[in-house]
Parts: sequence; C-alpha cells; structure tokens
Amino acid sequence: MIAKGFSEPTDRIKRLKKALLDAVPQVEADRVRLVTEAYKETEDKPAIIRRAKVCEKIFNELPVTIRDDELIVGAMTVHNHSCQIGVEFSYSWVIDEFDTMATRMCDPFEIPQDVKAQLSKDFEYWPGKTSSEYAASLMSQEAKDCQAAGVFTVGNYFYGGVGHVCVDYGKIMRIGFTGIIREAG
Repeated sequence: MIAKGFSEPTDRIKRLKKALLDAVPQVEADRVRLVTEAYKETEDKPAIIRRAKVCEKIFNELPVTIRDDELIVGAMTVHNHSCQIGVEFSYSWVIDEFDTMATRMCDPFEIPQDVKAQLSKDFEYWPGKTSSEYAASLMSQEAKDCQAAGVFTVGNYFYGGVGHVCVDYGKIMRIGFTGIIREAG
C-alpha cells in the first residue's frame, strides 16, 4: 500500500534518477573557455559590457544539451551530473585539486586529460583578475589571518560567485523569455 500523499515514481522519473545516479561526475571546460575568450576580446570595455559579452557568448556558444526523458530541457553541462567552473570568481583551487578531485571524499569529480589541458591553458589568463583575488586585496591582514586559522570562512561566496540564483520557472512559463527581456528593457 502507498502512503498517503506519495505515489510510485513513473518510469520516466525512474530513468532520470538512474541516469543521474549512474553518471560519473566530470568537470567540463566549455564555460571557462568561453568566459576567457569573452574577457580577452573585451579588455578595453567597461565591466558591465564585459559581463554582457560573457553572457552572450555562453548563450550562443555553450553546447546545447537535451537529455532523454526531460520535459524542460537544457543544461550547463554536456554530461549528466557534471560541472562547469566559474573561472572569473576563482580557479586556483581547481589547479590545487587537478590530481585529487576524482578521489576526494566529498563531491568527487573526474577531470579528463583534455579538459585539464584546456583549463590549464585558459587559467593562464586569470592571475590577478578574479573576484576572489579582488576581495582578498580588500581584506585586512587580520581578517586573512583569522580565515587561515579557521575562525571563519568565506566559502563559496569567495570562490564560487556572487549570490544564489532562484529561477522563477512559473514566471518564465507564463510570460516566456521574450516577456523577461521586455521587462528588463
């Protein structure tokens, strides 16, 4: 007997769950390559234009991924359960984990050799240009010492980007991307 309020997942949901659980998590390099290209192409432009060009490049050139059994399609990664790197926020931690990320205790990710090569090439552009390096330049030595001693951590806000994103899918379904663009204009 099924407990009140719960039902057996459909075959489609079972397949999606299996695909996700069976996937070998991988780091991908497409976003890093595109962001690096956009920043190189816009070095003489204001920051807001540079970020806009990053978005344009990602929207136009990131590989389109449509997986079996999805009702709402699209993903930032080609492989299931994989990740892209936010290089403009930080990258040195990835270099530090190139050879250990696949075997770390929490969230292991494989980095194929061709991806390591692409990331290494693109990372050469970024020293002194990331938001984490800028944030660190604004911190007092006392704050840096406290962070190093484990008194506090800036965690993902320092290394993974600014803010969190909660997409209002209901709104997108109601007014579409054209409506979102119209509102932003």
